[in-house]
Amino acid sequence: MRIIDRQGKVLAESNNGLLGFTAPPTSQPSETYILEVRDRDYRGNKDMAYRLHVGNIPVVTSLFPLGVQRGTEAVVQVHGVHLGSLHAVKVRVPADQPLDSRVPLPLPAAKEPPLGPTSVSGGELSEVRPAGKSPVSVPVPGVANGVIDRADATQTWRFKARKDQRLILEVNARRLGSPLDSYLEVLDLQGKPVPRAVLRSVGMTYLAFRDHDSAKEGVRLETWNNLGVDDYLLAGDELMRIRALPRGPDDDSQMYSVDGKRVAFFDTTPRHHSVERPMYQVQIHPPGKTFPANGYPSVQLNYRNDDGGPGYGKDSRVVFDAPADGDYLVRIGDSSGMGGSTSAYRLTIRPAEPRFTVDFSPDKPDVWKGGGKSIAVTATRLDGYEGPIRVHFNRLATGPSFTRNDYFRRANIHSSDSVRRCRRPGPRQEFASSN
Repeated sequence: MRIIDRQGKVLAESNNGLLGFTAPPTSQPSETYILEVRDRDYRGNKDMAYRLHVGNIPVVTSLFPLGVQRGTEAVVQVHGVHLGSLHAVKVRVPADQPLDSRVPLPLPAAKEPPLGPTSVSGGELSEVRPAGKSPVSVPVPGVANGVIDRADATQTWRFKARKDQRLILEVNARRLGSPLDSYLEVLDLQGKPVPRAVLRSVGMTYLAFRDHDSAKEGVRLETWNNLGVDDYLLAGDELMRIRALPRGPDDDSQMYSVDGKRVAFFDTTPRHHSVERPMYQVQIHPPGKTFPANGYPSVQLNYRNDDGGPGYGKDSRVVFDAPADGDYLVRIGDSSGMGGSTSAYRLTIRPAEPRFTVDFSPDKPDVWKGGGKSIAVTATRLDGYEGPIRVHFNRLATGPSFTRNDYFRRANIHSSDSVRRCRRPGPRQEFASSN
């Protein structure tokens, strides 16, 4: 939503569905304003209905901090319009409150915040807030609460890591109702980016036929003679990976995706790409490695992210493998250069917990006697899990059998999946993924 005056000047805007506006003191008593409502991504269809409330309504537009540690009590600052003298409320979170759950704010019913309650972090995570201009140290594991309070502002935090320790650094903002479109980057104590890898180009092709948006998995390549499945392609600063090659001259190459949206690798971000843009086939090497010239560029990849991928949306996330023992800095900002009192966030730094989840669709299939039904099995790798995943179908009635047809759709960026074909009559069926 945006409030615009008659001259077209934007006076206030919000991208979380809540907008509190106070007319400037120079306004005339009968001043007319325009309220603009649109989809954040400029989409639209007949199903995208909305309900608009306008008036002298008590509305909480932002909270700080966005979360409270489990088993503690904290003062949450509230901002909005028509709240009277209400500026802060005290929140107590029970020790047995589920992690990542939401707790209501104790506000008068008339001022119930549309943003909803605050989130809950575990008791083992220390909570810190910025103080002064020097970077504040965040314990690991720990949570830092901050606000990007003005345009083009950033905040920097300090943390310790051991050599080869894998840490997950993630920002929670949009998922908690904040308008912040965050990015994060890991720096050394001199403020220089920490290198992650060197991408050595060994071949080149071009995008063909059309412009490509940041979502679709189908990418039309001019040539693919020297490409293979699981090869990496670099377009601009997006690193994508080939899942399937074209079946003919008028077909797209299929990139790895989740829920139909292209996945970018090594914490890069899917981008819009114009037709005829160069696409480099790259190999991934440790940082600092050099190569003899081959006519193609080599690119240093740093620890930086502005869209965390599936499950994170516009919130940022980085998987950090510490190159040495010592202290590091993590810098947070808004990808669009925006900022304001409502742009709060929570930065979590924790050790990686490699694991996976398996989902079935449908999870309760009905199959007629003599018939059949496809079951999609999706294995999602979390925090860099690269071990085997075995899926067992147990306690089946005598008779059903299974055949394989792309049962696994990979959602992790660090390894490829290889699925073994298996067809076995009887009550137990098994499909195994080696990675």
